[in-house]
Amino acid sequence: MSDSKIFDQKDSSVELSEIVKEYDLQPLSLEIFRSDRVDELWSLTDKGFRPLAWTPNVKYLLYHEEKGILIHDVEGDIYIWKDPSEETIGEQVEQYPKMEVSVGEKYDSRFDWGCR
Repeated sequence: MSDSKIFDQKDSSVELSEIVKEYDLQPLSLEIFRSDRVDELWSLTDKGFRPLAWTPNVKYLLYHEEKGILIHDVEGDIYIWKDPSEETIGEQVEQYPKMEVSVGEKYDSRFDWGCR
């Protein structure tokens, strides 16, 4: 896998709107209140994204296995990878306390069945 970060909000050389359009990530946007962003992230689960881990109202990690898209929102800053490696997914999941990891357990080496 190529493990390519396609959007880093802190290095916004690319517009989020371009990424949203190209990878069908509506309704993600930059100019909103935190509560709206959280709603946007959860609405992505209707499009096949699975919540790997989350800290309510602080950070969220979602992954769409078929599209190969990993989205990490940390207090409003968004990072998006296309075709992330299992190592990258595991590194992102392990930023959460174990009790906040959901579907991401399979990528987390802290769990006995973790793949790393």
